[in-house]
Parts: sequence; structure tokens; C-alpha cells
Amino acid sequence: MNKKRKGPVYDAELRRRAEKSMAERMKKTPSHLATKTDSRRLVQELEVHQIELELQNEELQRVQNELEASHAKYFDLYERAPIGFLTLSEDGRILEANLTAANLLGVAKDQLINKWVTRFITREHQDIYYLHCQKLFETRAPQTCVLKMIRKGDHPFWVQFDAILASDAAGGSLLCHVGMSDITALKQLEEEMSCAKKSVEEANQKLRRMYSREQRFARIDGLTGLNNRRYWFELAGHQYKVATRYRHPLSVILFDIDHFKLVNDRFGHEVGDQMLEHVAKAAGTALRSADMIGRYGGEEFVIALPMTTSRQAYAVAERIRAGVAAIRISTPKGVAAVTLSLGINEMMHAPPGEHPDGDDSIMHIINSADKAMYKAKRAGGNRIATWSELSEYA
Repeated sequence: MNKKRKGPVYDAELRRRAEKSMAERMKKTPSHLATKTDSRRLVQELEVHQIELELQNEELQRVQNELEASHAKYFDLYERAPIGFLTLSEDGRILEANLTAANLLGVAKDQLINKWVTRFITREHQDIYYLHCQKLFETRAPQTCVLKMIRKGDHPFWVQFDAILASDAAGGSLLCHVGMSDITALKQLEEEMSCAKKSVEEANQKLRRMYSREQRFARIDGLTGLNNRRYWFELAGHQYKVATRYRHPLSVILFDIDHFKLVNDRFGHEVGDQMLEHVAKAAGTALRSADMIGRYGGEEFVIALPMTTSRQAYAVAERIRAGVAAIRISTPKGVAAVTLSLGINEMMHAPPGEHPDGDDSIMHIINSADKAMYKAKRAGGNRIATWSELSEYA
């Protein structure tokens, strides 16, 4: 920056020039006109000229100061920007870089010039960079990608790469202006959120499995795997409503293991539990998928048979009776075997337009089946009885 030329040297120079100018003027001026007044006027003109020069110098100084302030502002905005700036050639060489970019890459700014930018990109992300450049030059539109780059010392970090194209000063070549934003913290946060989301999903799946298991336990008898009493009544109650509405047949089989207490007393409760499981399995194999079997309580079981008459239910009951009678469980105390007493009742529909007499519910059908079952027990067990038979002799 040049300072204003002031002081004795500058004044002497002006005086020398003024004296020379005045001498030349005096030569051209007739002697009778070259008066003292003319000399004073000439000196005054020189002084005015000196003032003009000083004002011009001050203006130049002001412009110089503004340029330096603008340069300093540009330096702060460009060099110390919160993101890194790179200018790349068409073939990917670094032509310019700001201090932020140099700090991100861990390399001195002057050492970045003419280096290939790909040397700072991890191997697995090279293809991403090349595809990014290909799209940039094909579309001439701004492009963005996320790259994993390498800081000096093999320290990886994540950047968002925002690129635009521009022509160089001569207008002959294309330049790529790149903004690099360090998003390492964001990627780490995304990874943490992804892990947290995965943990939440795993926890939710575990809760769903637990809920499903609890729901199953709430509906299923833990020993036999059959519907428990509460859930069976829910299912059978629905079938009862359907049968009532559409006047479909519906039958119930209620059966009990004969002398089951003796099995527990002789062979132990563990064998007794095994026997209950075998009975449940044998009964289940004799049923259709639409039939509903449940553990009624203790050694009693109940079955609802939609679209089934009492006669058809009798055939089902016989298959169950025969299947259970064939069960044998070998124990150190001998072979355990059991028989069943089974009672059957069919839902009776009132004539069209009339309501049935008495209790109109699934429980009413079960109670009648229970009476038939005890008739079979009193007859010695290992047999089937129907409510219709009892009604005939009532």
C-alpha cells in the first residue's frame, strides 16, 4: 500500500516543477508584461494543482483501502467458511482449495493443488464419485452425493459433496466447484438411531411373541393344549347363535375319564397328566377342523359339533371312546389304561315363529349332555348315552 507523498522532498519537487513552468512561461511573456502580479498568479495555479493531486491521491488511497477490506472479507468468507470448498478440473485434479477443505483432509492447502481428489475418497466409494461426476457433466445441473473420505492418517469421515459446473476465466474449460460438508456426526447419529430402531423393533417383536403366548395361555389349557373352559364357551356360544339363527343342527359331547382317581393313586399324578394328554390327542384326531374341543375341568372334556345331529355325534363319540380305550402307558407299576363315559345332546329348535321352552343357551345343552354322561357312568362306564334316550324314558 503506497502512502501519500508529503514532506520536504515532495514540496521541493513541486517547487522545481513550478519554477521550470514559470520560467518557460516568462520566456513567452513580453518583458513589459512579466510583472510581479503574473508570478503570484502562477504560484497560485501551482498550489491549486498540488491540492488536486493530493485529493486524487486520497481517492486512490480510499479505493485501495476498500479493495483490501473486500479482500479480507473474501478471505474470511471463503477461506474460513464452515464447509470446505474445492475447485476441480474436468479430470478431477484439485485446482483450488480453502483452508476448511485442507483442514478436513488433514493436508496443507498448498499440498492439495494438482492432487487427484480420488486419492482422498475411500475405495468402496470411488464408484459413487465417478457416477456423481458422470451425472454432473451429462446434465450440467447441480448434483449431490454422500462420500466416505480419508483424512491424513487413514481416518475416515463422511462428507456431503455438492457440485456445480462453471467455465474457467478463458471460457475454454469446465471447472467443478465443490462444497464439502462434514456430516460424520450426522451419520453417527443415523447409525445410532438405526441401532436404536432395530433394538425397538426386536423388543416389539419380543413383546408381540410374549403377547401372543399370553393370549394363547389365556385361551389354551396348559397341560392338554386344548381350548380352556372360558375360551371354549366363547367359541361354542358363537356357534350356538349361528345355529339358532339359521336353524342348523348343533350337538355337544361331554365325556369323563372313568375312575381317573385310581390312575393317579396307583401310578402317580405324572402318569395321570400323561394320560390326560393322550386322551386329548386321541379325541382331537377324531374331530373335524370345525369341531371345538375343550377341557371342561379336571378329567372332563367337552366338544361342540356344528352342523351335526345327535346320530352323527354318536359316531364321533364312538371313535373317541374306541381310541381312548386303546391307550396304553407303560410304567414301573404296570400298564395304565382308561375308558370313557360319554354323553350326547343335540340342540332342539322350536317350530318357526315360536320360542323354545325353558333355558335357551349352550349351557342348557351341556347340562343335558352331562345327565346323559352320568347315565353312562352308572351303567358301568366305557359307553355312550344320549339325552334323547333319557327323554324318552323320563
